[in-house]
Amino acid sequence: MRMRRMIFGVAVGAAIGAGLPAWGAAISNIAFTAPTDYTNNFVGTLNGGTITYNSAGQNLLYNPPAVQQTAIIRYDTNPGDGQPGPADFLNETIKYDAALSAFDGSSAGIMTRMQSDGTAVLALLNANSATSLQIRLFFGAGSTTNGAGTQFYNGTFNLATGAVTGGGTGSTNAVAVNTPLTLTLTQTSAADPVFNLTIADADGFVASSGPQTLTSALSNAYDGPGSIALRVNTPTIGDTITLDNLSATPTPEPGTFALAGFAAMGLLVRRRRR
Repeated sequence: MRMRRMIFGVAVGAAIGAGLPAWGAAISNIAFTAPTDYTNNFVGTLNGGTITYNSAGQNLLYNPPAVQQTAIIRYDTNPGDGQPGPADFLNETIKYDAALSAFDGSSAGIMTRMQSDGTAVLALLNANSATSLQIRLFFGAGSTTNGAGTQFYNGTFNLATGAVTGGGTGSTNAVAVNTPLTLTLTQTSAADPVFNLTIADADGFVASSGPQTLTSALSNAYDGPGSIALRVNTPTIGDTITLDNLSATPTPEPGTFALAGFAAMGLLVRRRRR
């Protein structure tokens, strides 16, 4: 049994080494139990000073001094070196919690595949009321400006009726202010990458964009890996957003296990013949 496990491990390594896509980058859950969870892992690229460590809630607090002041913080395991953060996010499930103090169009989002020019794919949630949410996906979103980029998905969700406009899946699970909403973005490493932003709260599923493809006809600039960032905005002075529990889980490519399995079987058969 031990020998078979060793052979399988070698086969997996061989399969990956043969040119299969990377499984993706990982972030162990950052729960912001200490200020260093923030200062050692993030750097502000736009109005970063409006996001601070909140010792009272052991989370991050976005509290802008002006209306429509977008804030963006990039995940960076070494903020002090002046270099961009890890740029190997490609095939993951990325999630964090955002609690909005008002549903007046306030937004929370995830930026991914951020390239060397600072532009990225943006998955954005806007909360308009307890029963009205909007999810949008963009490419070419700026990380140093308010520019959201070019939209390739726009869905509006009526949480009173479950109706959806623009595609996606909704529910009748109304949301509440100051209650964490979990944003979960999945992305694939396909030639035409697929993105899916799902929203949930303590009561369960709220809304989802469903799989949305960034086709080559729209852009090839974000087919490769890049870094990630969190993006928040409020239209009213006094509104706040708390951010908590950031994580990223790599998603194995389906073909990786298949090829690794075939490789392992071949090695086992060869060994038995010997």
